Amino acid sequence: MFDDEAVYAAVSREIETGHIRQGLWTKALSDTGYDEQRARAAYIKLRVKTMKKEGRVAAREGQQQHEQAQRLLERQREEEKERCKHERLQVLVRQGNSLEALAKHGRPPGFAGEAVEV
Repeated sequence: MFDDEAVYAAVSREIETGHIRQGLWTKALSDTGYDEQRARAAYIKLRVKTMKKEGRVAAREGQQQHEQAQRLLERQREEEKERCKHERLQVLVRQGNSLEALAKHGRPPGFAGEAVEV
């Protein structure tokens, strides 16, 4: 899922530019008895692990956003279908084809009454 080489390269760049995470560095120092060489190796392992975890979280969040967008799109499509159906019904009624409209599409939303002879 993750390119190890790219993750290690990113950690290397962080170290070279002095952009290390102080909390992880302190943990690495503590875990190695404050031996700077061993702490550097421990820091790299810790940082790679956190980068991979952050990447998985970001991927999961991206997937959730994608699924939410798909649900919204589907709901919009359904609403558009209903709107078009309602507009077609209105056209048929305006053209004097009320019975055909009712037979074909059923009663529109908000239709309360029965047909009354005059």
